[in-house]
Amino acid sequence: MTESLLESRRVAGTCGQGTAKAGALLRGRGQWSTVIVSTHLVEDVGAACGEVALMDAGKVVFRGTPGELTARGEGSGAAGDAPLERGYSAVLAAARSAAAVRS
Repeated sequence: MTESLLESRRVAGTCGQGTAKAGALLRGRGQWSTVIVSTHLVEDVGAACGEVALMDAGKVVFRGTPGELTARGEGSGAAGDAPLERGYSAVLAAARSAAAVRS
């Protein structure tokens, strides 16, 4: 049976030891289960996870590695202070644009 963990705590801003423990928890659990993290702190998730999925309006709009997500932001002009954040912004903008066209 696959176990799941829903994590919604803020990891950034904790002490270095707390951040490291949270990252280790995500990596450890992710080896044998699905970990769902509800956060806007994309860089923290990218550092702790080998695979990420983004949801928008209840639908998965991206699933891949942090590197693949970063690549989606390259040259896109998407907002964000870091490469992974720009990929996140680019994917969400594209998904929302496509949804607007369908409506």
